[in-house]
Amino acid sequence: MSTRRPCSPKTHNKPYTHTNTMTTIRPATPADRPHLICMRNALQRHLEAANPRIWHITPQAQPHLEKEVDNFLKDEYTYIAEDATPFAYIHGNVTHRTHLTPTTVGHLNGIYVDPPHRRHGTATALIRTLLHTFQEQGATEVNLRYIIGNPEAENLWKKLGLTPIIITANTPLHEMKQKLNT
Repeated sequence: MSTRRPCSPKTHNKPYTHTNTMTTIRPATPADRPHLICMRNALQRHLEAANPRIWHITPQAQPHLEKEVDNFLKDEYTYIAEDATPFAYIHGNVTHRTHLTPTTVGHLNGIYVDPPHRRHGTATALIRTLLHTFQEQGATEVNLRYIIGNPEAENLWKKLGLTPIIITANTPLHEMKQKLNT
């Protein structure tokens, strides 16, 4: 089994903030942008393979994905897992609202671990780090969205006690119109 990483732009010197075996978990910095863009693209390819019915990105999507990474570096809590280079990330944000309960919610917006590093506790360490941040920000509930057909994610979220409460469904417009006419 190859341990080649799909994402390995130039490495940077970074401070250690949390260590899990030989892995360091730390806040992402703008210097991580190339790694994050690479991993975000790898996540999209993984999701598209897991469930072919999800929306697929087009070749024109790259600037959008790069802007998405810029936004979660700027506006969200983003953490990197690395040994010599980054190989996983998690990002999320906290919303504060007065018109709904719970009033403060942590949103886990994305997580990705390069395949050679899966099933070694990296996702758990990243989630634990983000949950600590959520708790510091006063969050009392966590939510996320995930793709059906990704058994690794489905099993992890179920194990962590997440239960679907909203279902998003889709179909091509012509198929729905056809069914209405039958």
